[in-house]
Amino acid sequence: MKNNQISQLVSILLLLFMILGGVFFVVPMKDNVSSLVLQRDAASVDLQGLQSQYEELAALASKVSESEAAKAKLLSAVPVGNSQDKLLDELTEINAGLEIDMNSISFGKSTDKDFGNYLSVSASFKGSYDQLISFLQKIENAERLMRITTLSVQLTSTTDAVFTLTLEAYYQ
Repeated sequence: MKNNQISQLVSILLLLFMILGGVFFVVPMKDNVSSLVLQRDAASVDLQGLQSQYEELAALASKVSESEAAKAKLLSAVPVGNSQDKLLDELTEINAGLEIDMNSISFGKSTDKDFGNYLSVSASFKGSYDQLISFLQKIENAERLMRITTLSVQLTSTTDAVFTLTLEAYYQ
């Protein structure tokens, strides 16, 4: 019976040591788990903040590339230098295929405080009304920035009309 009591006592002592060991090891780990949960929650909030910043930066990068493309388009619309020969080539190219007779053309260099540097171009053409409309549409859609300031149309005895226009072709 003594052996039986000793084994029961050993069992009780082992159980007591397990409980005490559990208290000494588990309770500190519980605090550690709580701090790890707080760190995880803080990291999750930081991650959400970083994701929103990334999305904002990605949108900004998209806008920057769009603005760079717009800048390049604007720079091509307002070329460097007033090269009248290139402008004459551009007007000839616009006129190509329309069979409009260019009677005269004159250039003048000007500067406007609101619009900058431009070449003032006065030109006289002979053609039909439909050709005039097509010519004006091509000027509006031209790559180079041009603005028509005056337009005069004179009807002739034929189906043709003589039209005179003054336009401003901008340059840097």
